[in-house]
Formats: sequence, structure tokens, C-alpha cells
Amino acid sequence: MKQLIAVFILILSLISYTPTFAEEVPTSGAMMGDVMVVRPLSIAALGLGVCLFVVSAPFAAIPVDRKEVFRQTSNRFVLYPFHYAFMRKVGRFPGFMEEIDYVQD
Repeated sequence: MKQLIAVFILILSLISYTPTFAEEVPTSGAMMGDVMVVRPLSIAALGLGVCLFVVSAPFAAIPVDRKEVFRQTSNRFVLYPFHYAFMRKVGRFPGFMEEIDYVQD
């Protein structure tokens, strides 16, 4: 019986194994460039996106599928720039919003 339990635990541990990889640490130049150049530009892009969203919101409410178009407009103009400016780690430059998994397009 003990052998059966040991085999079962071994099989469970092999099935549930998920490899972990070390995260690459950004260089100091990438971090400095991010803080001094990219973050201020991202905040400016967020401000421009909010202005564009306010202007485009009435037009996004016209189509038949209003909720979907309005949601996509708000995501593209406000949420994505906000995430890029404030939510990502310093010195990390992911592809275009590849890390946002809580927004479904």
C-alpha cells in the first residue's frame, strides 16, 4: 500500500511540474532610458488618448454593437497607454500589449 501511495505521489508531482525560468534583468541603460524618455512620452500618449476617447466616444455609441465598439475604443485609447505608462516594470519593453490578459479583444 505504501508503494502504491508513493507511486501515485510521484506521478502527481511529475504531472504538475511547471518549469520556472529566471526573469531577465534589464540593463541600467534600459532602465534609465525608460524613466527619462519612455515614461514621460507614455504619460503624454495617455493624455492624448483620453482626449481622443472623449472626442470619439459619441461616435463609438452610434453602431449597433455599441458596447463592443465603446469597449474597444476605451481599451485602445485609455487602458493600453495607462498600462504601458504605469503598470509595467521599469526597463521592460514588451511587445504591443502582449501582457494584458484581462482585456479581451
